[in-house]
Amino acid sequence: MKRKRFSVEQIVAVLKQAEMGAQMAESYPPSGDCRTDLLSVEAAVRRTRIRAGPAVQTAARREREVEAVGGGRVLGQSHAAGCALKKILRPSQKRVVVGYLGRAYPISERRACRIVRCARASDRYRGHHDPRTALRQRMREMAQARVRYGYRKIRVLLNREGWAVGKTLVYRLYREEGLTLRHRPPRRRKAVVPRAHRPPATKPNDAWTLDCVADQLANGLRFRALTVVDVFTRERLAIEVGQSLRGEHVVTVLNQLTAQRGAPTRLLCDNGSEFCSQTVDRWAYQHHVRIDKNSRLVRMNYALLFCR
Repeated sequence: MKRKRFSVEQIVAVLKQAEMGAQMAESYPPSGDCRTDLLSVEAAVRRTRIRAGPAVQTAARREREVEAVGGGRVLGQSHAAGCALKKILRPSQKRVVVGYLGRAYPISERRACRIVRCARASDRYRGHHDPRTALRQRMREMAQARVRYGYRKIRVLLNREGWAVGKTLVYRLYREEGLTLRHRPPRRRKAVVPRAHRPPATKPNDAWTLDCVADQLANGLRFRALTVVDVFTRERLAIEVGQSLRGEHVVTVLNQLTAQRGAPTRLLCDNGSEFCSQTVDRWAYQHHVRIDKNSRLVRMNYALLFCR
């Protein structure tokens, strides 16, 4: 019969049991075959749960006798389903185990690497990668200034400033710095940062309000309308109608108004998908326009416009 080989996780678990005072003879059978009848403690527990079922035999398949045994994980199992711990596969994890064996037991580095099945060159290797401290600091500053920005938009801002970084690098540093967003924040949680005071519009063409409204015709056909209003003069600048309005349509309308009146200083809009697109953000960056996203302020401006 072929002798079973124990995994690294099983060896570490047995060594930890021995360190805590367990008997090696109970955990390691001298024959190398970990059967449940040799484990006295486990047998004592399992014996109370063993229920022998009746023999089940069919005429077509003539199945073997089935015995319902209340069992658990066996130490000698080599497959993943029988292991209580996760497998140690990465070199960084194996280095930790090799260091633990060298500190806890008087064994050499060569023997510890042989037990863990880790090459000595991999154990002695130390990374020489650039920590990118300046890039990490800049990413933290951007994440604090723009609370709801993810790693994709932060990468766009970095590229605009001259950082030649890809999305894979930005995502890795974004995760390591702990800047990930909460997908489902608590309902009663207050805003992460207090809202800054927004100065009122003091002259025409100072601030524009953008909003999309929806309605349907008598035949049930739905449509949307993009409206642009000057906050100071309460003047309707443009109305773009269509069944589907995206960021490209918003940029087209803004380019037409900019050619006629010039670019505004601020754009007030909500968090709609057509206003949060990278196309609108790129247009605002090229024309030096600041975007303020506040749905409450947009609704208030439209209420004052229609009540006038």
